Amino acid sequence: MVDITEQFRSCLSDISRRPGIEPLDKDRILKPRKPPHTFSVQARSILGDINKVDRFLKEENMSDLSSEERDEIENGALSLLRTTKLLITKLKKDVDNTSNIGSQVKTHFLGVGEVLDKKLKDVSKNFTKQKEIRLESMGMTREMSRLHDGSSLFSPDPHNNETGYAEDEEYLEEELSPDEIQLFQKENATMYEKLRKTQTEVQSIENKVVKIAELQELFSEKILEQKDDIDLVSRNALAASENIKDGNEELRKAIQNKASIRVYILFSLLVLSFSLLFLDWYNP
Repeated sequence: MVDITEQFRSCLSDISRRPGIEPLDKDRILKPRKPPHTFSVQARSILGDINKVDRFLKEENMSDLSSEERDEIENGALSLLRTTKLLITKLKKDVDNTSNIGSQVKTHFLGVGEVLDKKLKDVSKNFTKQKEIRLESMGMTREMSRLHDGSSLFSPDPHNNETGYAEDEEYLEEELSPDEIQLFQKENATMYEKLRKTQTEVQSIENKVVKIAELQELFSEKILEQKDDIDLVSRNALAASENIKDGNEELRKAIQNKASIRVYILFSLLVLSFSLLFLDWYNP
């Protein structure tokens, strides 16, 4: 392969000496990049916020935090997700209302808005799943704590063993009657039934709390979607009012044209009538 580096350098030197080339542009081969569009900057900023929330939720170790700190983090993440949703809605609205860009560019930015919306929904779903897992874990922790407390009620106290032995021996020396045994059995059955009902009610309440959290998240998503629908309806109503205004203007012009035609016809009839009268008077 022939080395033409020197020829290439001489060509560049000749081109740089040509008149009409500014000194700053002599050594520039590629054209300077155009500054990014405003919508591109907004979309990148929104995508950065979504990625920050997603990365924070994945990397943050919730197990080492207290319940209050977890609630504060979840509330902050939820607020940031809602704000990001509003920014995406505003971006799509601004793109739709902009008239100084081409149709293909507008379609491109609207597609970018849809991609950001889908990304935000995925992050919201992951956030909801993490919240459900945390609530279920809290429910299991309460259940284990309750079982541990219940078992400790029936476990012997080592501090009271020495003083309780004598009382137990005296109590065992006394024989229980069948009626007393039956009464104790009924009391035990009643206590067991109450404990079972209480456990069932607690589990039902925990399930309802989880469902309420899911419904609350769904409700917030529906509110954001309804806001988009309301904006669309308002835009359609504004367009309909403009069309009605244009229709009224056209109707007014048509009425004016019709009135002008009537005046022309009446004037023609009057001219013809006077012409006939003149001919009748002129012709004896």
